[in-house]
Amino acid sequence: MAAQQDLRAALAERAQQVPVAQLARDAGLTRAGIYKALAAGAQPRMETLQRIAVALGCRIVLEQARKAA
Repeated sequence: MAAQQDLRAALAERAQQVPVAQLARDAGLTRAGIYKALAAGAQPRMETLQRIAVALGCRIVLEQARKAA
């Protein structure tokens, strides 16, 4: 869950640059839903984080970790 919290924190930081009403509209969420999903300690569903990311013009990419040699 640490990776999800890192993602939530990164999106929360980026979201500070956009009016919440606009972000909510673009993500198809309520303003309260945005605040709840991006609050410290929140555990939003990945679908919610994905919708917020897309509304912010971002994308979530999963890459396989490289093994140390």
